[in-house]
Amino acid sequence: MRFDIHVSDLQTFLKRLDKISNRISFSIILLSFSILMVGLIIGSAIAGQTTVLWKLPVIEIGSVIAILMFLLLVLTIIRSGKM
Repeated sequence: MRFDIHVSDLQTFLKRLDKISNRISFSIILLSFSILMVGLIIGSAIAGQTTVLWKLPVIEIGSVIAILMFLLLVLTIIRSGKM
């Protein structure tokens, strides 16, 4: 037995599916980065030490990166026009 299925707008569907998967993976990366930053902040607060790694303020740099990633995610959602 053989079935032949034809989808009329397959390319449009695949492009949309690709956008959705990219947005979900970017959101997961942003979430994991945020969890890591929260762990650093709580750990430094409990230990009472500053988080300076190779003479760079890790928490401040990480916070700026997390904010930029969040703004990029929001910008792509707004540009797509579908919230």
